Amino acid sequence: MKAETEAYIRSLLEQTVSQEHITPEQVPAIDLYMDQVTSFIDSHLGGGEHSEQGPVLTKTMINNYAKNKLIPPPDKKKYNSEHIFLLIFIYYFKKHLSIGEIQALMSPLTERYFDQPDFSLKDIYSEVFARKEAILDGVCDDVARLMEQSSHTFSGREDADEQDSLQLFALIHALEYDIYVKKQLIQSLIDTLTPGTEEPEKKKKEGK
Repeated sequence: MKAETEAYIRSLLEQTVSQEHITPEQVPAIDLYMDQVTSFIDSHLGGGEHSEQGPVLTKTMINNYAKNKLIPPPDKKKYNSEHIFLLIFIYYFKKHLSIGEIQALMSPLTERYFDQPDFSLKDIYSEVFARKEAILDGVCDDVARLMEQSSHTFSGREDADEQDSLQLFALIHALEYDIYVKKQLIQSLIDTLTPGTEEPEKKKKEGK
C-alpha cells in the first residue's frame, strides 16, 4: 500500500477516534422539551441544521422510541436526564441494530434503573463511557494490524496504482468482515436477553 494511502487512512482514523462523546456532566440536570432535547443531541453528536445527513435525532424518532418502549414516556411533555442517556445509547446502537434488538437490549436497563436514586442510568452511562479511551486504543491497534496485513496482499500486481487500489479494497473488506462477525456476536448475545424467542422456529425446523 502506498505511503500516502496509509497516511490518509491514519488521518481518517485519527479524525474518527477524536470525536467527542457527551459526558455525564454535559447532560442538563433540568427537564427539557422535545425541541430542546433534539437541539442538545444534535449539537453534541455532529448533527444540526448544517449537517449534510440531517439531524441526528428528530421528533419523529423520539416519538417512535417512546411508542416502541425504547424509552419511557415524557412527564408532561418533558424529558429528564435519564431520557437523554437512553437516547444517546440508542444513537450508537441504531447504527447496526434493529428497533427490536435495541428494545431487547434496553428494556431491562430501563425497567430496573430508570430514575432510581441509588443506581441510575447515569451511573451506568458513566461506567460504560469511562472505558472509551481503552476501547479506542484497541480499535486503532486493530486497524493498524489490518492495514499491515492488507499491505501484503496482491503483491504480484506490477502496476503500483492497481496494487494500491486492490490493497485498499482488501482493507475495507477486512474492516467490514470484522464488523459483520462482531454484529453476529452482538445479535446472539441479545438473543440471550429474550429467552424462548427462538424456540418456536427451532421446533419447526426439528419437525416438532
